[in-house]
Amino acid sequence: MKRLLKWIAIAVAIIIVLILVLPFVINVNDFRPRIESELTNALGRKVTVGNLSLSLWSGSLAADNITIADDPAISNAPFVKAESLNVGVNMIPLIFSKTLEVRDITLTRPQVSLLRTPAGKWNFSTIGSTPGENGASSSAPSGHRAGRPCAWAAAASHGGRA
Repeated sequence: MKRLLKWIAIAVAIIIVLILVLPFVINVNDFRPRIESELTNALGRKVTVGNLSLSLWSGSLAADNITIADDPAISNAPFVKAESLNVGVNMIPLIFSKTLEVRDITLTRPQVSLLRTPAGKWNFSTIGSTPGENGASSSAPSGHRAGRPCAWAAAASHGGRA
């Protein structure tokens, strides 16, 4: 019985050391071009990501200076800018069943620009479509002047969780 406990303690110690050391050995920034490319393809908008950091202990990936471009037909300014993005995942399902379970997503100091064209098309209506596709119909709240950020942008720009 003592022998079994000794091996279990050694295995736990090795796992803890790996969790603490791997983020220093793996350069997460090597994955930045692929992450930006995948996000750009998924959103149909140019996405840029700053410095990446990984924490296996807390099960999170953090990125600095996130920018999502706006629909070029509507604006040249960014649609979303954030100081940082932190994505927390549950590690056990990821390790054992390769299932990604996102625990939380936190944007720090996000700035979201919601704009509407004179024709009534919102800048977020084309997210997820390719540049040649027509965006989804705009079903956003009315009553906001075209080309002006609505009240949501001001409320979202102070930071928060999604």
